[in-house]
Parts: sequence; structure tokens; C-alpha cells
Amino acid sequence: MMSTVYTDRIRVVLGAVHLLSLTIVVLAIRKEVFRWNIAALLKAVAISALAIVISLFGVRAYLAEAMDGTQGGSEDLVQMRWMDRTVDAEIYKDSLPAVVNVAGTEDRITTIMQRGTLRVGYLADSLPFAFSNEQGEVTGFDIEMAHMLARDLGVSLELVRIKTAEISELFNSGQLDIVMSGLAITAKRALQWEFSASPMDLTLAVLVEEYRRREFSTLRNLKNNTDLNLGIVGADSAYKHLLENAIDNVNLVSVASPRAFLKGNEPNLDGIIYSAEGGSAWTLLYPSYTVVVPEPGAIKLSMAYPLPKGEVTWKRFVSQWVEIKQKEGTITSLFDHWIQGKGAEDTTPRWSVIRNVLYWVD
Repeated sequence: MMSTVYTDRIRVVLGAVHLLSLTIVVLAIRKEVFRWNIAALLKAVAISALAIVISLFGVRAYLAEAMDGTQGGSEDLVQMRWMDRTVDAEIYKDSLPAVVNVAGTEDRITTIMQRGTLRVGYLADSLPFAFSNEQGEVTGFDIEMAHMLARDLGVSLELVRIKTAEISELFNSGQLDIVMSGLAITAKRALQWEFSASPMDLTLAVLVEEYRRREFSTLRNLKNNTDLNLGIVGADSAYKHLLENAIDNVNLVSVASPRAFLKGNEPNLDGIIYSAEGGSAWTLLYPSYTVVVPEPGAIKLSMAYPLPKGEVTWKRFVSQWVEIKQKEGTITSLFDHWIQGKGAEDTTPRWSVIRNVLYWVD
């Protein structure tokens, strides 16, 4: 709509020039003053073609540089901030908290209370559940849930960046009490860890370039494409089994994060298997990509929080706490903020004379 303001003006001017030019040419022909000059004509055509080519490449280079930040140049999610920061947190990104012997304790809750801190593990690049925003804060849906859990327990918080393969060992050593990073429940994971009640379901989807969304819109399209290469994040291996059952011809490639694909560094991949809830956050960073949920019927998994195996009291408490947050509407508010992207909206007041010139209001 904005472009028509300019193109309409140009169109009117060009129309007037065209009319005048046509009039002059017709009069010249009628007066027999028009003469063909092939050399001059070819020269004019060559100059025009060269000018068009230079203009197109110049505009393309300018737009490529100008749009670099909005097409994936940013390393952090745009403008997403806390809704409610409540407790002090110590962050471990390249180290681990001290080992605590939990074998002789009554239960995990007693250990947490005696230690005075809740130790929460999170996975890197788990948008929008756990990530670093542009202020350098570790934030997200599950990180904010971790702050609320620590507040309700009356303790401080320790956030520990981990890998999935480390979870069981860190549980056993007392260096982690819970993992809050958008992990889905699977049968294999249920054998390794306890799981809390689920705050939400995750929907299987595909992250693809916008212009290719129709290719992934149905399971039938995916089944008919025998040359399909899809990346699957290691932490989302639960989707691998589901996808192999639904589409037996797909070639799945393990990736550490969707980031390389979204930056164009994985040319052999056609898309990334990801949750629709998490993928929507990545599309804020890379708007030329979109999330597609293949039809018919959405394939879902329950997202929940892994806990140490055998810690029944701790599991019961966290599950009841999640249910309380659901009844309070807290999870709905967090979902709107982090999953729906309402936290990425620019809240800066509109420019006005009263505020920006006269300074009568803040």
C-alpha cells in the first residue's frame, strides 16, 4: 500500500511524458523530418540496457545490506523481555555448580531447601523456552517458569546450560534438580527420568522457506517427495520416531540447532523438523522462513519437565505446582507472551509534540 503512493506519482509523470513524446514523433513523421539513425538507436538501446542492469544490481546490493539484520543477522530474539523477574539467579554457561551428595537426603525438596537454591538445567537455542535475548539475559517461557518455581519455594535460582546427554549424570550428582527447556515426553525418556505434569502440547511442524510452504502443507506431498532431506535437532529426537511412522521415505539429518539452516549454511536441507510453538519464535528472527503443520491432523507430543528418577515427592510437588499455574492463568499469559510473540511487540510510545518537543509527559 505504501509503494502505490510513489508508483502512482511516477505513473502519472510517465504517462504525460509518453503523450508528449508520441505527439512529437507523430508530428515529425507527418512533416517528414523523422530520420532513422541505426547507429544512434543501437547506442541508445545499449546505454539503456546497461543502465537497467547497473540499477538492478545496485538496488539488490543495497537491499541485501540493509535487510541483513532482519533476515537472520541478529543472534538474539528481538525485544523479548521478562514479564516478571522475581528471584536472583546465578548462571552457569561454561561451568557447573558444585557436586552435592543427595544419596542420604530425605528427598530432593529437602536438599533444595537446605541448599537454598533451585538448580535448573536448560538447553541452548531452545527458542522460545530458553535463550539469550538482546540484553544478554537468559530468558524464555521455561526460564520464567523456573523463576516462579524458585520464588514459590522461597529459594534463589541457579541456571545451568547443559546438553541432553548430561542430564542423568547431573541429576545423580545433585548438580541439577530439574530441566526446564521445552523437552517432550517420550517412552525412552520416561525410562530415564521422571516427568512433571505437562504445561502444554507441542505440535510437529516443519521450518521452511516461505515460498516452499505449499510443498509441506500435506503429508501426501511429503510422501510423494522421495528426495526430501529434513534436519532434526538432537534434543527433538522424539519427532524422529513420529515422522518415520508417518512418512517412511524421508531422509532425516541430525543438526545441533536450526540456526545454520536458517542462515543458509545448510543448502542440502529442505527444512527443519521442529515444534510449531518453538518454530514461531525462530521466524521472528528469520522472517523469510515460516512454520508449516502438515495436514491432515496435527501430530502432538506433551512437553514437560524432566526430574531425577525415583524422586516421587519432588515429581508430585512440581506436577501440582504446574497445575496451580494453569488454573491461575499464568501459563496462558506466558504462552501469549513467549509463544504467540506478543512480547516482541515494540512498546515505545508514538512520537508526539507533547512528549518529544514540549516534554510535558514522559
